[in-house]
Amino acid sequence: MAIDIGALVQEYYGIRVIKCCNTREGWVIENEVQERLLCRALPLRGEKIVGTYVILNHLRENGFEKTDRYVAALNGLPFMPGYGVNYVLMRRSVGRECDINCCEDLADASRLLAEMHLASKGFTQPKAVGELMRFHNLINSPEDASEEPRQGLSDERGEAVFNFNCYIKNDLGNIPDTFKRRLEELKKFRKTAKKSRNTFDYAYLSVADYYCNLAEQIYGEIELSPYRKLTELYCEEGCLCHRDYTGHNILLGKNEAVLNFESSCIDLPVYDVANFLRRRMRKCGWSVEDAEFILNNYSKTRPLSDDEIVVLKVLLQFPQKLWRIINKYYNSRRSWCEKSCLMQLEEVKQEKDPLAEFAKKF
Repeated sequence: MAIDIGALVQEYYGIRVIKCCNTREGWVIENEVQERLLCRALPLRGEKIVGTYVILNHLRENGFEKTDRYVAALNGLPFMPGYGVNYVLMRRSVGRECDINCCEDLADASRLLAEMHLASKGFTQPKAVGELMRFHNLINSPEDASEEPRQGLSDERGEAVFNFNCYIKNDLGNIPDTFKRRLEELKKFRKTAKKSRNTFDYAYLSVADYYCNLAEQIYGEIELSPYRKLTELYCEEGCLCHRDYTGHNILLGKNEAVLNFESSCIDLPVYDVANFLRRRMRKCGWSVEDAEFILNNYSKTRPLSDDEIVVLKVLLQFPQKLWRIINKYYNSRRSWCEKSCLMQLEEVKQEKDPLAEFAKKF
């Protein structure tokens, strides 16, 4: 069913829509004062959108205004329901995407990430609960009946029950368990490959022993590292992790900004640093010099502790990309994705030696 976005915006936000244009990012809305807003469809439950709204407000209150800004509807919620999806109206900066092959962009993106992490200080689960409770009754009110019933948010009497993880994930302390689970899956799929023996199976078996041993080693190292100590520190201090800090979510230039916080959660800031570093390292053959360049520019704004550096090195070595490829192949229609998985597996093979050398020098 076609939806009249302009009419929906006028109904839920009380905004007089002068122009509504459909673009790749969403619908560009122009109101009577010629303000340009962006309306996006998000395949997320209302709780998750509220969680993102609370995160963005925290960052802005702490001085980091370089983000999307969700507009609250007339009912106080930062979204409007549609058919099967929810829609958000936002004010978004306009700029150019970060090019991680450009040194100047790398420096700016590293600084911007550090600024965001600094502003996340104080975002603890207890504080977030206080903010989220303001929206809890609104989001479960009869007026919101156009959406599907929310499983797990009602007790036996039908009364709304608050579940923090429905709004914002708290992943502090979860990395060792995640590493262990993914190690077990790498081993399980190694057994599967030995039984099937097609082209992809043979390709995986050629590196399976090496990476299963590496994953087991890294799992042992994360358990012995200062990871638990950092978890306790940030549990008290408060922190946020963007979880998708990539070039297309980083705007640079006059209107620099970090976009798309829908995947963000409570977790160690160093997790973002590791993911950003990894994306650059795969473009430069795991150059230690490039890693130092990024870390130095990040640390000018937010210095990394010795404990964070130790955990960072461990995070960088876990065979995350291999696990993602193997998991995708064996848990999907294999013939459909075999070609792309083989190409990605070859990339993993090619970076095996550079990564091992990087780990020695880092």
